[in-house]
Order: sequence, then structure tokens, then C-alpha cells
Amino acid sequence: MYKIQILKSADKTLRDVARKERVKIVEQISQLAENKRPFGCKKLRGTEFYRIRIGDYRVIYKIEL
Repeated sequence: MYKIQILKSADKTLRDVARKERVKIVEQISQLAENKRPFGCKKLRGTEFYRIRIGDYRVIYKIEL
């Protein structure tokens, strides 16, 4: 199981999202602790970051071992 850290800027942005969508986003982020590369994730070219899409939103994350 992995530890998840959310940047302050991301947390602030997440607060502005509608509650229904925010719940979906938080659930998906929480699942990253168990499955770091879920179906549909994409590695961003030229970086060490990945992204997952959740509706109209994208979550950008980095895996640190």
C-alpha cells in the first residue's frame, strides 16, 4: 500500500469542485494507494508523472518508491 500526499494547491482546487464530482475524485485518488497504475492511466511524455481522467478532470501524480 502506498501513501498519498496531496499538494495544498490541489486541495484548494478540489474544494471548488462540486460535491458530487469531488467525492468521485477523492475515491479515485484513494484507490491509487492500492493500485498505482489503474486501467486508463497514462504516463506523461518526458516526465515522471502519470495522469488519470475522472470525468472532466485530470489527476496528475507521481509514483515515489
